[in-house]
Amino acid sequence: VPTLRRIIDACAMLKLNTLHLHLADDQGWRFESLKYPMLTGSNSTDGHYYTQDTLKELVKFAGEKGIRIVPEIDIPGHSTALLNALPEISEKYRNITDTHANKTENSQKKTEKTTLESSGRQFSGTKRGTPQRTFGVFSEKLDFAKEETARFMADIIEELTEVFPDRYIHLGGDEVFSGSSATRKRFFKLVLGDVLTYLKRAMIGWDELLDDEAFQRGSIVQVWRGKAPGLKARKNILFIVWSEGYYLDLLKPASEHYLADPLGENPSRAQIQTVIGGEACMWSELVSDETIESRLWPRAAAVAERLWSPAKLRNVKDMYRRIQYLPEFLELSGSSRQLANSWKLLLRMACGDANVAFL
Repeated sequence: VPTLRRIIDACAMLKLNTLHLHLADDQGWRFESLKYPMLTGSNSTDGHYYTQDTLKELVKFAGEKGIRIVPEIDIPGHSTALLNALPEISEKYRNITDTHANKTENSQKKTEKTTLESSGRQFSGTKRGTPQRTFGVFSEKLDFAKEETARFMADIIEELTEVFPDRYIHLGGDEVFSGSSATRKRFFKLVLGDVLTYLKRAMIGWDELLDDEAFQRGSIVQVWRGKAPGLKARKNILFIVWSEGYYLDLLKPASEHYLADPLGENPSRAQIQTVIGGEACMWSELVSDETIESRLWPRAAAVAERLWSPAKLRNVKDMYRRIQYLPEFLELSGSSRQLANSWKLLLRMACGDANVAFL
């Protein structure tokens, strides 16, 4: 949490006014659910998650800095950690139980049947694993054909709205390479669409959901795969947040981010009306609390200047002249520990595993 607070401080200085907080992926579930307490067990979180009270305090802190926080629960893929706690709403569980039911229907109905008790929302137990330990795309995904999945997502979205006041909730939808497109369309557009409408919220999703025609009007498409999804989003009259060219975890030079304008040099009226912003993405599977700030700064500042500037502003040399002083400025203002952590890591390399500290 202290690291997130420093990041929010730095974002406020650089006019980055939204923090997209990715709270669920294959490597961990990070949101405390009061309705589904099993989600914060070690098999889903490794003991690391944010309580609702902590997140409410973070939302308040960010709001005082003029920054909104948009939460994301990524479904149906990227859900290994979630399904470790609730395997009964996974497609793999359905396939296994269907096979067993065909063999010994009567006995299996007693032992394998999926149950969802209203008291505490407890699922019947099965063998549970651990979160993924590596970066990648995995096969586990939610079973959108099950009523229990819809009920679970409705409960989680409701809990999110009690913590995050922002109008938008990000529901993922990326990197799912199997299953029924029609089923995904129905689930996102109708089932979750009705839930979001009832709760006076709207959806953000990754651009793969355009292929499923899963967006309602008023939704936001997060474009990360290039210009083609952006064109499709404009055709469907959807708002766009642009991320292609702004992936900080890929360790591209700041100049590449700086020259990646979502509108181009001569944007059409449709582009201007639909592209409402951009996002610098920092995926954290391969970073730690001590290294994440070195990935963010100063390159995120180049993204911020690009998004607030006309496309004709492309003086890379002058950008580098100014941006070189940013790490020291953020460190002195208390908005980053990038330099202190760098020295700490160097000392650790020199001294081995012994505890190190500054003199």
